[in-house]
Amino acid sequence: MSAIESLCLSEGYTEVRLPPTPLKGDSFLNASLFLFGFIVPDKDVRWALIAQFVNSMKQERWKPIHYETSMQAKYLSSDSSHRANFTKYRNESQIRQLCRALQNLGMYGQMGQLFEETSQPLPEGVGLDFVRTSRVCLGTGPDGTTGCPEALYQVRMFVNGEYSARAGFNVHSENGQRVMSITNIQGTPGKSELYDDLQQRLGASPFNFLVRRCVEMAQHAVEPLIVRGLKNPKNMGSRPLYNAVFKKEGVTRVSFKK
Repeated sequence: MSAIESLCLSEGYTEVRLPPTPLKGDSFLNASLFLFGFIVPDKDVRWALIAQFVNSMKQERWKPIHYETSMQAKYLSSDSSHRANFTKYRNESQIRQLCRALQNLGMYGQMGQLFEETSQPLPEGVGLDFVRTSRVCLGTGPDGTTGCPEALYQVRMFVNGEYSARAGFNVHSENGQRVMSITNIQGTPGKSELYDDLQQRLGASPFNFLVRRCVEMAQHAVEPLIVRGLKNPKNMGSRPLYNAVFKKEGVTRVSFKK
């Protein structure tokens, strides 16, 4: 078994063969060119990734910004992966990142359902939503949200219709189990009084509340997901918040490695 085939199997790609070339549609051929820069041979295990790319695009209706976010996202694992300057996916680390990003994109419907199934009454004026990240650059959008290149999925909190805080996460497969990586916890400047009020009304800080909801989603799945929290966010000033929240919520903290 080749190193790439072994890698794909460890990342959850058990179907690694597709029909011969005459039966493949143009979407598969185009995806092969887009991802790898050439048409991969018929017996190449990378057809499994190409199939995931094509099928998840149709089923989950993701857009280019979602693909870019998923490729930039952080997946917490002892087996490191990264995109490597937007090159084609040819070495093991890049292909592992692609494996994870494609699985992440394909989880939108399931995670949305888990969000709905774990809904609970909230204090007056407080609301939560579940979205895919649609902004990765610096700055603030019209709705008050900022870019989130670390995570494809967000559980966001609004107070009286105004954005207040979020927890962002990704999902990948590892050795037969799905893993939720919570890689972003963020509020908005100048809202310390609001957060104090929310702590009283929610019974927990808004950050703990959001992470707890993510954990509940993971645990509610038919096959519960392993939950890991980012131990070393890029912003050093955020580390005390991340570590305090994850410690209190019983989430295993894992350092991100490239």
